[in-house]
Amino acid sequence: MDIAAIIATGRRTAVLAATTDSAELEKRLTGSLLSGDPLVSLDNYNGTLQSDLLCQALTASTVKVRPLGISPSVEIPSTTLWSANGNNLVLAGDLPRRSLLCRLDPGCERPEERQFSFDPLERVLQNRTEYVGACLTILRAYIVAGRPDMGGTPFGGFGQWSALVRSALMWVGEPDPCASRNAIMDEDPELGQLRTLLILWWQELGKSAIKIKRLIERCHSNDSGLFEVLDDIAGERNGPGVNARRLGHWLKSHKGRVVDGLRLVQVPGPNMASWQVVQVKTGEA
Repeated sequence: MDIAAIIATGRRTAVLAATTDSAELEKRLTGSLLSGDPLVSLDNYNGTLQSDLLCQALTASTVKVRPLGISPSVEIPSTTLWSANGNNLVLAGDLPRRSLLCRLDPGCERPEERQFSFDPLERVLQNRTEYVGACLTILRAYIVAGRPDMGGTPFGGFGQWSALVRSALMWVGEPDPCASRNAIMDEDPELGQLRTLLILWWQELGKSAIKIKRLIERCHSNDSGLFEVLDDIAGERNGPGVNARRLGHWLKSHKGRVVDGLRLVQVPGPNMASWQVVQVKTGEA
């Protein structure tokens, strides 16, 4: 990120101290947005990164934030390039579909002790003009060539970047940057839970609609694998059993999302809604 920042701006990237406290993280993200930093790096983040504000900042052209100590919100442009680094960093929520992955594996026990023949940051600083010229030449050449369609899968929310920068890189023979997205999605813990739930639900209950309370009772009495997933999602904190209210909120937050050709559907009822898992035909979603 420092190399990219030097090429783009002439200086190293702004670093934001990482924190797993969601409220504190939002304050720090708000501060960076208000500062207008072109590139920001969440440095050395350990654990699972999830943030609604960061999701908005990644895809929206403008965001509304509330500065610390001020009641009214302010609307500001969202033009920052965000990055996060850490050991075995995991993205959750809506972040995985908005992200690209760069994995560095030094293949040794003490990577901090490696020696190199040159300093990459110093080289970029000394030759920044040439690097900027090379980047612009690639983009210009791709445009002059008629911007041929490189056949990449759509990257929702980043259409302009995908149509120019991503396609230009693929045009000169580089790998598709979006190829890394599958690995991010596979490591998403929420997606993993939903996938397991949908598959086991379909295998054990089929497409029959069922109320949450009855679902918990049935799965518990049958000692099924599905009950273990329900317990993992909404298990009681102070004892055995599944909290029906928490499970209901979780199901609502994931309804309609298609995973492996299956999705949750809420079925209205006279007293209380029921839930079912249905198969999704190709192109239906």
